[in-house]
Amino acid sequence: MFTEISAELELEGKLREFVRKIQELRKESGLSVSDIVGVVYESNDQNKAIVDKYADEIKKKVSANSLIAGDTFSIKR
Repeated sequence: MFTEISAELELEGKLREFVRKIQELRKESGLSVSDIVGVVYESNDQNKAIVDKYADEIKKKVSANSLIAGDTFSIKR
């Protein structure tokens, strides 16, 4: 049985965590599914790699029109 996690698979797991954080912020803010938001994400190498590779997928999953690096995760309506 092969149990080693590839870099690609690890990045996909980090993508799910990234999206979950944004969805949690949307819920805490009382936003509906149809509300389009701008996302500010914590600027670090890992998040930059996620956004560089999956920006379109992230925007679609969280109804965002922008992904901007910043100090911490936040959303703007």
